[in-house]
Amino acid sequence: MYWFIVSHRDKKWTGHYAILADSLNVDREQPHFTIRKYLKEAIKELQELGMLAQSSKFISKDIVNLQMTDELQAREV
Repeated sequence: MYWFIVSHRDKKWTGHYAILADSLNVDREQPHFTIRKYLKEAIKELQELGMLAQSSKFISKDIVNLQMTDELQAREV
């Protein structure tokens, strides 16, 4: 997920969780709730590491909002 985040020009990405799952090579044969659970855990871990802002989360059942922290963005520039 780290590479997904830093590969985007903008500090913020919002989109369907399936796009994120596909980019992370998640097995899409798994139940949708399992995929969402894995993504939520990954978001939480990157928040704890200071790479994602606390505002990064699922904003609806299927839509994810990811926001890079200022510190990570400064490192990647």
